[in-house]
Amino acid sequence: MSNRLTWMAYGIVLVLLAVLFVATMPLTGDARELWLKEWGIVEMASALGYAACILLLIFRRHALILWPFTVMITFFMLREMDLDKQFTTMGIFKSRFYISPEAGLVEKLAGGAVLLGLVVTGVVILRRYTRPFLSGLRTGSAVAWGGAAGLRGTGGGQVHGRSAAQAGCPGDRPQ
Repeated sequence: MSNRLTWMAYGIVLVLLAVLFVATMPLTGDARELWLKEWGIVEMASALGYAACILLLIFRRHALILWPFTVMITFFMLREMDLDKQFTTMGIFKSRFYISPEAGLVEKLAGGAVLLGLVVTGVVILRRYTRPFLSGLRTGSAVAWGGAAGLRGTGGGQVHGRSAAQAGCPGDRPQ
């Protein structure tokens, strides 16, 4: 896809996100809950978006070549669906999971293996793609700038989710 088409796709996504944001602002009660709760419309749409990215990688035959990104996007999708908490006593990203007597040794080992796999995948991404990413930012590559915006959005979403949950906002994940 050309740089121009990529920028157009980003623009369309931003407009859709703005419409979603404006449309959900006036909602209250059950209507707001339907959109913003766990397993609500927004969360499921997000998981479907990740699934679409994975399918695009597969159908364009990039899934194996870009395996670290395929792994990470798959992880993001599974995390969005709360699968990090479904099969264990508590979420595998909580430090108390690893020191708690409630969680069994097999659970802790499985959680640790998942974390180790994510760390290894992250290191592979950093080692292989940091230079091309920075070069792309310097040359104005739409893909690189989209990646930067995605990284920024991921970090901002985590900060917002924590602060909103601490403020007791309805529909936000408890932390």
